Amino acid sequence: MKRSIWTLIMGLLMIAAGVLALMNPFPASLAVVVFAAWSFMILGVLQLISAFRDAKGGNRIWLILLALVMIWIGFVLRGNPLEGLVTLTIVVALSFVASGIAKLVVGWSLRSVGLGGWVMVSGLLSVVLGVMFMGNILGAAPWVLGFLLGIELISDGVAALFLWHSGEKA
Repeated sequence: MKRSIWTLIMGLLMIAAGVLALMNPFPASLAVVVFAAWSFMILGVLQLISAFRDAKGGNRIWLILLALVMIWIGFVLRGNPLEGLVTLTIVVALSFVASGIAKLVVGWSLRSVGLGGWVMVSGLLSVVLGVMFMGNILGAAPWVLGFLLGIELISDGVAALFLWHSGEKA
């Protein structure tokens, strides 16, 4: 892989954006909601186009309904970003609980191999975090999505820097 200055710049900008998101989690959380709203609307329109161009028969009706629901969700999120913030935080909390339960099950099945304990600890942590978010949803909603965005941006930025550093000299 060739070393590119663009990979370095991208990594540094992602880390900077992640730090800003961690320093300002509420605006970052609202940015997540706005991004989700536009994503639902754009994907809904693309789904609608696909339904009319590619689908036939009964499948077309279901794809059109799915597209309309996606567009509607996008408009609702865009029109009510604070309510969308709470709703998306609930979804994130539930996904933490669901993935935690799945990790607990997988960890239990791996306990004889020796790795199960760590997987179960990870699962337990996910369940605890999800339950904590759900237990104080109005307190968690303003910062959880922005915090997770910040962590993701920093993680991706560090990965980009490692890719840049490991690349061959141009």
